[in-house]
Amino acid sequence: MMARMRLPRFTTLQLLLAAALCALLLGLATATWRASCYTQITALCYSPSGTYLAARYATGTIRVWKTESGRPRLTAEIPLSNNRACDVGQAPCFVDDTTLLDLQCQRVSPPATFEAAVRTIDVPSGAAHSEFSITGNLVGGYAAAGDTLAVVNRSSANIDCYSLRERRLLRQINITRTPAYGLSLTPDGRQLVIPDQQGSIHVCDLTSGQTICSVAANGVGTAAISRDGRRLAHIGWPASTLGSHVRLFDLASAAAALTMGMDHLRPTWVGFSADGSQLAVAGYDAAEIYNLDHDQIIGRIVLGDISRPGWNDMRGRWRSGGGFSPFALSPDGHTLASFDGGDVLLWDTRSGKLRTRVASHSRWPQILIIAGGFVAWGIAWGVVAHRQRPHVALYPRPVELKLIWGLMFIGGLVAVAVPVALLVTQGPLLWPGVYYALAIGLILIVGAAGRRTKKLERLPILQMTNLLTCDWVNFVLGVICHGLLRRPHVRGYLNHVNDAVTAPAAIAPPT
Repeated sequence: MMARMRLPRFTTLQLLLAAALCALLLGLATATWRASCYTQITALCYSPSGTYLAARYATGTIRVWKTESGRPRLTAEIPLSNNRACDVGQAPCFVDDTTLLDLQCQRVSPPATFEAAVRTIDVPSGAAHSEFSITGNLVGGYAAAGDTLAVVNRSSANIDCYSLRERRLLRQINITRTPAYGLSLTPDGRQLVIPDQQGSIHVCDLTSGQTICSVAANGVGTAAISRDGRRLAHIGWPASTLGSHVRLFDLASAAAALTMGMDHLRPTWVGFSADGSQLAVAGYDAAEIYNLDHDQIIGRIVLGDISRPGWNDMRGRWRSGGGFSPFALSPDGHTLASFDGGDVLLWDTRSGKLRTRVASHSRWPQILIIAGGFVAWGIAWGVVAHRQRPHVALYPRPVELKLIWGLMFIGGLVAVAVPVALLVTQGPLLWPGVYYALAIGLILIVGAAGRRTKKLERLPILQMTNLLTCDWVNFVLGVICHGLLRRPHVRGYLNHVNDAVTAPAAIAPPT
């Protein structure tokens, strides 16, 4: 007759600890999901008055901060809706000081066709409202201001202009034979700047639908227009110089273009202050602010080292145009906003110093809480398991055995803390060895806290296998523990203890 399989029996306290472990794993999953949502910013924009600053993340999530006080305060957080694949390269647009407009696209049939959901977000309340949907090849970007939404539709080779209030198409503009990209609108929604891939910039009056002017730019990287529609700036992008100059046009007087050479800066973005008197020019690693009325540079900002991974990942997108906005100049011209991974950096344009770093979310408190929770759980489970085991009075424990338990506990702390920190800061899509290391850390803490003696030789071996995750600390500690376990009096003590637990009546305590 086959022996009945004995299932493990758990006490009520152990069941509660199991529930606590499930809660810790759920908390870790939530923290890693938040990290994946806020690991990389792709675009920034200020509201017309500079009261709010919005940032779009690579996952489509949008965050808005109120910047009136010295320390920006998070006021709205809008996640991606309806599982739509967002256009990563496009910045959200403020149609007025408290309303943010966003397009979220998903592919539909036929290929290269998108259906975009237009939604407006009330910034003070954080409520998102769906307005209407548009369909077409919407890969050239969009711009919105006032009551106007302009979208590049490559399916019809037109610029489609919609009324947000009436929720309908007002007119279609077709002034270029080559695809347009990187649209810009004045805050009143009346003048639209259309760069094309042939190297020209067109400025249109949306009230009449007429072209105000067309500028032969000989290659356009990105362009910006001042609020009053008087000044137009664009970055040249000839292949030989890779954007080494900025050209400035006075549209009101039709004066000849002013070319600003950049000897120490490779510009990728330009922006005006609200009154049009200041021009910010930013590149991969630095930014310069010019006073156009006095024709002088008033500030230079060293943004960072372009050799860092977070910067290199964005360089290809900075070159692509299409509405991607890695910087934003406040309307008063005193602050330049940039990003470093998932953090927003606010720079003082006069002194060139970093004024504030706004972290995407508080990481260290989460790391400490979650890692401390796992360590506390391992200690509690080990203590409970130790109390349930029978004890036999033998000679005192060797000092080496206590040292082994201590080294295992230290190794468990390392094996738990490092994976939790990586998951909370980088997200869940990491090498599977990170999860293996977390499991090994819990096993080591449970074994050390429970003062395990039965099959103790297996734990140092597990500790050494953590070298697969490049954990040299646990490998060294495991080797030391394995060496201590091979000492004769330690092995003799473990054999006596294990034999006494399995058959206490057959062995008498030594005299």
